[in-house]
Amino acid sequence: MLKHVAPDLVYVVDSLSGVNGANIDAVRRGVGQVVIVVGGEGTGLGGLIDTEDEGEEKGAGAGRTERWWENSDMIGLGKGVEIVDGAKLTEDFERRVAGRE
Repeated sequence: MLKHVAPDLVYVVDSLSGVNGANIDAVRRGVGQVVIVVGGEGTGLGGLIDTEDEGEEKGAGAGRTERWWENSDMIGLGKGVEIVDGAKLTEDFERRVAGRE
């Protein structure tokens, strides 16, 4: 349905992205920009990790599973798919849609 509507911007929750981002890959060519929202549970678990916190604790990342979007070649500037932390969703939306800085 998104391909027929052809919106300029689509926000998708990571849990709906499919296995290894299959759903994102299926729609990204038919829309202008796809933004994957991660860590929207409010707990910080499963979201983006701050680089300062990542190496400070001994054994950081132990028991942590790698997310599909961390090493995907479809993610990045100029590729049509970006990642935003759920805690920053409102700010991101205001910047992209309303043009606020």
